[in-house]
Amino acid sequence: MGERLAPWRPRPPQEVLEVLQQVPDTVLYLVHRIGPTSFLVREDGSEIKRKVTIGSRPCCSCTPPAANGGCKELCLHLLFVMVKVLRVPPSNPLVWQLSLTDRELEEVLRCSSMPEHPPPPPPDARKAAAEKTEPGQVKRKPVDEEDPCPICYEDMVNVDPDLLVWCRFGCGRNVHGKCMGIWAEHQQRTLG
Repeated sequence: MGERLAPWRPRPPQEVLEVLQQVPDTVLYLVHRIGPTSFLVREDGSEIKRKVTIGSRPCCSCTPPAANGGCKELCLHLLFVMVKVLRVPPSNPLVWQLSLTDRELEEVLRCSSMPEHPPPPPPDARKAAAEKTEPGQVKRKPVDEEDPCPICYEDMVNVDPDLLVWCRFGCGRNVHGKCMGIWAEHQQRTLG
């Protein structure tokens, strides 16, 4: 995977630009992270799941593979994973490439662990919303701008706290209640 398998694109094609503009307004759910570079994504209002793989030839199961094994063009599912899940800025040329080298893949994976800007101090109201814990439970973490829902990757700061649930016996992170239901349904169907 050290060499590029498709030509470098200095600018995104118009088709990719149009899809990139849809990413912020489209609700998709990450229902399973199969590995560091493989993701199972579900569309809002649909039972259909798509497998997205980021690698030497990024691809998604929504499109038939090209003769060389990758996707013919980048789709909404793939761009959702790149921009929202992995947090690669949409202006980064790696987002619209049909091929990634080893170094570029490492850069893409590093983006998800780098905050976009320092998190602001949590508002007092969010601190007060933290529930008391019972034995075995962890404290609820406050919600801030750097903490998107780990399933749909949408903002949780301006969401009514009653619509959020949290991981009581693990990480203490908040999640949209609807997203948790979708994730739990997938887990129940696939894991029994």
